[in-house]
Amino acid sequence: MTAMDDGPITDQDIDDAAAGAVHAHAAGHRCHTDCPGTEDCPQLVWARTRRAIAKYRLVRRSI
Repeated sequence: MTAMDDGPITDQDIDDAAAGAVHAHAAGHRCHTDCPGTEDCPQLVWARTRRAIAKYRLVRRSI
């Protein structure tokens, strides 16, 4: 459950977290406490993969 709405964590919540990580890196910030702040960040790799999957689902739904 999320602290914000006390509901279950949805795919949209995870997609939003992934977008936040990508945007943080693009702005030159760290996406989490142990983030090295480089392209070697495992969270960034996960976030980019997650965003690609989200875009695929969006395109697939629109067909």
